[in-house]
Amino acid sequence: MGGSEYFDAVNTPLSVWGLGIGSGSQGRNTLYFGSAQAYVTTNAGGKWTELSADPQSNAVPPLVTWKARGDTNAVITYSVVTDSRAPGRLYYGDTDNFLQISYDGGLTFAKEGAPDWGRLSDTSVNPPVPQPINGDSCTAILLDKDYPGHVGSPNRIYAGISTGDIGGGALRVGVAQGDFDPAAASKNPWTWKPLGDQRTFPQTGGVDLVRDDSGNFYAAVYGAGVYKLSSGATPSTPWTRACLSPTDCSNWLPAPPNGWETYRIARDVTSGRLYVSAGYPYATSLQPAADTGVWESANNGATWNKINDASIDQEAITALLPDGPNTLFVATTYSEEATTTDGGVYRGERGSNGTWTWTRALAQPKVTGIAISPADSSLLYAFSGQVCCYSGPDVPGQQAGIWKSTGGGKAGTWGSAPLSNNGLMDLIHARLSFSENDTHTLYASTAGAGLFEGTITCTDQVRDFECSTRLNPASPLILDGVVTSGSVNSLAAGSLDDTYQVFAESGNGSKKKLTLVWTFAGAQAGIGYNLRVEGFLNPTSNDSFAFSYATRASGTCTGHEPTWTNLSPPLTVATPDDQIQSYGLGALPAGTTVFCVRVQDSRTSGDSQADTLTLDRVYLLPT
Repeated sequence: MGGSEYFDAVNTPLSVWGLGIGSGSQGRNTLYFGSAQAYVTTNAGGKWTELSADPQSNAVPPLVTWKARGDTNAVITYSVVTDSRAPGRLYYGDTDNFLQISYDGGLTFAKEGAPDWGRLSDTSVNPPVPQPINGDSCTAILLDKDYPGHVGSPNRIYAGISTGDIGGGALRVGVAQGDFDPAAASKNPWTWKPLGDQRTFPQTGGVDLVRDDSGNFYAAVYGAGVYKLSSGATPSTPWTRACLSPTDCSNWLPAPPNGWETYRIARDVTSGRLYVSAGYPYATSLQPAADTGVWESANNGATWNKINDASIDQEAITALLPDGPNTLFVATTYSEEATTTDGGVYRGERGSNGTWTWTRALAQPKVTGIAISPADSSLLYAFSGQVCCYSGPDVPGQQAGIWKSTGGGKAGTWGSAPLSNNGLMDLIHARLSFSENDTHTLYASTAGAGLFEGTITCTDQVRDFECSTRLNPASPLILDGVVTSGSVNSLAAGSLDDTYQVFAESGNGSKKKLTLVWTFAGAQAGIGYNLRVEGFLNPTSNDSFAFSYATRASGTCTGHEPTWTNLSPPLTVATPDDQIQSYGLGALPAGTTVFCVRVQDSRTSGDSQADTLTLDRVYLLPT
């Protein structure tokens, strides 16, 4: 954690925000203090060392980079992105330092964006038309991913640019496309061009970005609303407001947010629905309900409907995270000194009629980041920040740090305290992002101390969720019914992949039935297991599908094992919701090595309707 030495040779006006003393036999000589930066002394104040890093010089381009811990002054970081197609590549947005890019997994970083963004122009016309973006903050980063009819490139990104995450100004806000040339011998291997016509892009504040499966871009611009850019756009293609006209936003129901403080935008990849939040994200008191909330669009931005209830209104919304088509997590801050009755993580569930119900899943006064583990969508992490700047008593109930849920983010699954903090600094405001390259790597981008990389470890390699080995089934024995599409390999993923195996009832006349039996071999003795299932029925199904299990000494399950235990409740979901249904099987009895799992339709004698069962995930997990 080396850095530059600091000596108070003069009366330097440092505002000390917090003090900490070391532990152990030499703890009395170790003291930490935090101001705009963090410092440590290990010799009772004889010498202070700053805990952020310095620039370093390289023999080959990029010639100057920052060390892994970032800048030597307050580093406010935003979006963090990794790319599994380019495993060493790591991007993060920064205030003051534009865009930071690492080519070695985060060991060193090179600054991008300056001065190129300020020199952008539309070169598709003659003479070229200047379209400069003079902002110094990268608040959003998108990779160029595949979508139908388009093969994405790992060497192309899109950057949302402004002056801080809510600040704007003339010619300071916009979106740029960056293209990387791995073979470039120059000092700057990136070339930049405007994404769409920047003269049509609002200049009011920070930018957040998403892209849909048709290649269209959507930008939430703080102070202006949501803007859309069509697929295939050139620097001459205008951005258009997601309203009926530039001045008529009556398609926002029941009304658009006052002030258009649209801060975060998110998209569910299964349904294609868009979500946007409104409200001042750093509020320290309640805001008018008309200024705040979450709006949903189910038709690519043509109409927007406010979906939150009064429990979320007036709170500062800091993060949106879809979890499948019918679940949305909203992180909020309440920031009232004397109460913790509001703020935290709210979990919304969408009903079949489009209405939402909301539950306060994690009760903390300030939550600013939330992420779903790519290892399993039942694992969620949330960043709880410290409520800032009060001179009165401690905020009751506040426990700053990173919280973890092992139960799909539902209330009661977050534990009683955050995880142990081993090195994360600046617990005021942070976003969380998982690595695409390693499901055990979690990034925290902080508002002051730079970017942190966290490694998720397991104390119990068998039972701990992130490290446990899930058991996948062999191809099912089909006693009744048929496979209409997919294979057993489609059922193995622990997280959202939406690859399915589909079964249909079969039989003559009124005898249409479905009975499947899976064999799960390799379970460890003395270890309890859960059966985890995600699936859905056809909407007109007149059956539900119930699971049961048995065990056997060895071999392949036949469905005729002597003792079967029914599992409750049956699967009744009528639309894909990407949610896990979990059943406890316990441990294998002595003398057995195999779990058998059976699913049957509720009318075991059959009926005349051939219903279907679509399965996304079926596996066993140690508990």
